[in-house]
Amino acid sequence: MLGQEHHEQREQLRDLVGEAHRLQADDPAFGADLNLDRRKVPAGSVLQGASLLATSNRNWNVYGQKTLLTGGNIRLDWLNNRFTTDSDFQSLSPQYTPQALLSLNQPLLRGFGLYFSRLNIRIAETATDAAIETYRANVANFITQVVTAYWNVVRLTEQLGVLQSSLELAQQTVRDNRVRVDVGVLPPVAIKESEAEAARREEEVIVATNALNQARRTLRQIVFVPAGQANAFPRPVDPIDRPMIERFLKLKFKNVALDFDPLAQSSKLEGYSYAEIERVCVQAIKSAVIHRRKTVREQDLRRAIADEVRRRSGRARLKASD
Repeated sequence: MLGQEHHEQREQLRDLVGEAHRLQADDPAFGADLNLDRRKVPAGSVLQGASLLATSNRNWNVYGQKTLLTGGNIRLDWLNNRFTTDSDFQSLSPQYTPQALLSLNQPLLRGFGLYFSRLNIRIAETATDAAIETYRANVANFITQVVTAYWNVVRLTEQLGVLQSSLELAQQTVRDNRVRVDVGVLPPVAIKESEAEAARREEEVIVATNALNQARRTLRQIVFVPAGQANAFPRPVDPIDRPMIERFLKLKFKNVALDFDPLAQSSKLEGYSYAEIERVCVQAIKSAVIHRRKTVREQDLRRAIADEVRRRSGRARLKASD
């Protein structure tokens, strides 16, 4: 997924930065080696000084080297050898042979100069900069996808609310037309027309619901918040922004004096249609006018919301009885 790709890119970027630092540092290198060689060989001549000639060679060496900016290499070796033998002709046993060697290797044609010695550093720095910009571009694309998917869910949620309000009005029209047909005000064909319109709006609600569910799945897949269990689907991501409700409240109370912030009550209006929210706002304003107050109080809006809750419950019971 996208999160795993970002993790891999971060690891690659970290490796490139470490390589650039390693190349740029040009730290000296030190080393050491130790070896032992023992031999016992039957004498092939009396001049070897022993019937069974035994020899022992021990070497312990240390060195240090450093790459120069000019492309050369300077090295210092400290060599030590200890030689022992049981030959009668060997006057000095054990015999020590220490040596100090200083060497300078400076190419005159290939790789000579500061440019070639710092070429790998420049290549690593360029690769690091490219990886950083690529990572930033991928992060920007990821954020764009998340923001687009997020507000697409918000848009479809608000659109579904409008269509549901439209369906409720169409169903109310069907019930009203049945009453009018029963009393003889409208012809029977009016019921069929209103039912056809209600069916069309119900179809729009079904299509909008499917589009919203698909948008929610897309957002969940892009964000991919782990559910905490192995092989589990990612947790759903529900938008918390309700911009349309807040804009609607601001519009309805635009020319009304208030002594509270109506946006604080927007969370209580989630799931209500715009017709219901408008009825709540009008009811709160009427309450202030009836009590001869110049400002609308928070308790007026709370009472209006409570009345709308009771009204919705009554409609639900009526629909269940039908």
